[in-house]
Amino acid sequence: METELEKLGKVGIQKISEDTHIPVQHIRALLSGTFNSFSRVQFLGFISILEREYSDKLISIKRKGLEYFDEIDVQTINDGLFVAPKHTKKKKSSYLFIMLLLFTLGLFYTFGMFDEKTLPQHKIDSTKIEEVHKNIKLEKSLIPIELSSTKDGNLTVQDANSSLSKDVLKSSITVEKSFKIVAKSKVWIGYINLKTGKQYHKTFTKTLELDPKNDWLIIFGHPHIDMSVNGNVIDFGERKNIRFLYENGSLITINDLKFQELNKGSKW
Repeated sequence: METELEKLGKVGIQKISEDTHIPVQHIRALLSGTFNSFSRVQFLGFISILEREYSDKLISIKRKGLEYFDEIDVQTINDGLFVAPKHTKKKKSSYLFIMLLLFTLGLFYTFGMFDEKTLPQHKIDSTKIEEVHKNIKLEKSLIPIELSSTKDGNLTVQDANSSLSKDVLKSSITVEKSFKIVAKSKVWIGYINLKTGKQYHKTFTKTLELDPKNDWLIIFGHPHIDMSVNGNVIDFGERKNIRFLYENGSLITINDLKFQELNKGSKW
């Protein structure tokens, strides 16, 4: 019975790259069991693409890869066990200054030094308000009118307010919010709704649209994608980062540490 590696070996590295759009060097690393050039998410993304393309489960390769990344995670945790935070004298002096300032303000309020009675009182001059209202009425009565001719040659009067109201309506039109991801080639995406904490993932081509009303934490299997926010295509240049944050209608790139912080300490 053929193994997973034998089946993929018969297909050939170049053919696999053409079918899946996974770079040749990454396919070679997967087949040779060399995982140090991947992150856990990239590895799982590539495995998902291969399984979908060839309708075959890559159980042994996936197991070896996950064992490798689990070992890396344990080592990282052990290395960080004895790292203690450093407190400088500058930070301590800042804390003391803040505490002293708060204590001083508390004394002021306690002994009534900020009593409302000491605040200056401003009287409103009603005559000035009436003058403003009169000026507004006068300016409104002086709005120009437009004369236009009808088909029979008669003149009709058009209030300039009508054209002004059209301009106001135009300026009040808001751009419809949208958030779209366009894949240049088949790509794996993991996305997390920051409001509900729900995780989703899929492999797709062409266009994927996410709800712009939500905040999203996003990670990709590779960076060959374009993203459009409210119809504007975001160009991040020759990026290598595959992690993004969409929040309050804005899209930014983030690093591994920020991703884990927003994802409750989890890499995915």
